[in-house]
Amino acid sequence: MNSSTDNKLISVRVRSFIIEAEGVRSIDLIAADGEKLPSWTPGAHIEVLLPGGLARHYSLFNGPEDTDCYRIAVKLEPTSRGGSSALHDFAIGDTVQISAPRNLFPLDAKAKRHVLIAGGIGITPILSMFRALIAAGSDVTLHYFARARGYAAFAAWLEQHPAAGRIHCHFGLDEAATRTRMHEVLAGQAVAATDALYVCGPTPLMELATTEALNSGWPSKAIYRESFGAPAVSEAQHDTEKSFEVFFQRSGKSCMVAPGQTIVAAAAHIGITFCTSCEQGFCGTCLTNVIEGEIDHRDGYLTKAEQAKGDQMMPCISRCRSKKLVLDV
Repeated sequence: MNSSTDNKLISVRVRSFIIEAEGVRSIDLIAADGEKLPSWTPGAHIEVLLPGGLARHYSLFNGPEDTDCYRIAVKLEPTSRGGSSALHDFAIGDTVQISAPRNLFPLDAKAKRHVLIAGGIGITPILSMFRALIAAGSDVTLHYFARARGYAAFAAWLEQHPAAGRIHCHFGLDEAATRTRMHEVLAGQAVAATDALYVCGPTPLMELATTEALNSGWPSKAIYRESFGAPAVSEAQHDTEKSFEVFFQRSGKSCMVAPGQTIVAAAAHIGITFCTSCEQGFCGTCLTNVIEGEIDHRDGYLTKAEQAKGDQMMPCISRCRSKKLVLDV
């Protein structure tokens, strides 16, 4: 299976938009033909096809009552290559094509207690989860980290929510204070076998939350993560990229990957396809086992510890430092 853009596309129209925080705009999308939109589950995202061939993924923050539209929130990135800026330029009535919702970050149906941690724009899938769990009468607590209240989308909505007692906002903390607060959040009570932890946000927050959770007794299988963006690749990294060979162990095929080319793109030329979605190294769809080679990790999905093992990689964005890479493909 390839990217979700291979699936049937849906034409939607912008019904409304709201400025939710500094640089964050929420957009309500309805079916352009007036038909009912495909169903979704909390944690799901859609792929939005934009001018110039760009495709970007945005999580739905819909609640159970939002059945006639898809609701997304878009943070305007200063270094936008056209994705977030294009969506911020949309006007009411504009149409765009999207994929059907796909969920790589679902709720654990067997969990009895849910702890949700969001950082910045990572609140979007977490908000959908929170709304669904509250509606179902589940045991849920939400922790929301942001650099300041003015940058925290949906802060007012959360503060006024009937279940505000289950919501804890941690705004304006420096690095040391964030680390302390995260430890307090995750080490504050015993972890049961039916507990589930969900984390979404920037890579540093993901790393911190995962490390603190593991150190506090959370089993790795109870930690669910979705990152919003891979770490930035420096100009120096780009300038020093070299060609390398990839050997696909199971198929017996091999190809060369040129500077500036992804493994996924190079493999496609010899008939090897990967399951992909974000193609930016943060969704985990293309996670691949590595048999041999020194990996240049550039993703935001694997933890530092997982990257250090050197047995898995994201071929949509990561590369190889050695001359040859052997993949279990």
